[in-house]
Amino acid sequence: MVAGAQANGSATAIVQLGTDIYQIIMLPVNAPVPVALTAIGFRMNAALAQELKQITHLEVTFVAQQDTDDTVLVSTLSDAEANAALRTTDRELHLRLPFSSRLPFATRQYPLADNQHIAVYLSASVDSVFAQFDVLQIEIMLITLVAI
Repeated sequence: MVAGAQANGSATAIVQLGTDIYQIIMLPVNAPVPVALTAIGFRMNAALAQELKQITHLEVTFVAQQDTDDTVLVSTLSDAEANAALRTTDRELHLRLPFSSRLPFATRQYPLADNQHIAVYLSASVDSVFAQFDVLQIEIMLITLVAI
């Protein structure tokens, strides 16, 4: 980051320190020539996740991926719901029949840092999205049965 801040005038990175994720910003201190570098870090915590949820109306989960293990660091979902959402990442929802097994969430992954393997997962509850469609399917089945 130091070399990037000196060369480009600024640098930013997302890093994991222990069980916390930080966004680090590094800027030069000019007086009037560069005399130092200053860095500030913002903790990506539950308050930030809740704020992102209010903006996007989606569930937010920050995950650190180490080897084959996914460690959920911060989520707006409960632990069980977060794990269910992570299992449904990037699956397509082509067909959904009433009374059939259902995916609880539609989830997309967005990497935040390549070298640290930190990502944010945005999830939407499929039940709330398909609620009116499920009712319509049941009504069509009832009308078909009555017609037969």
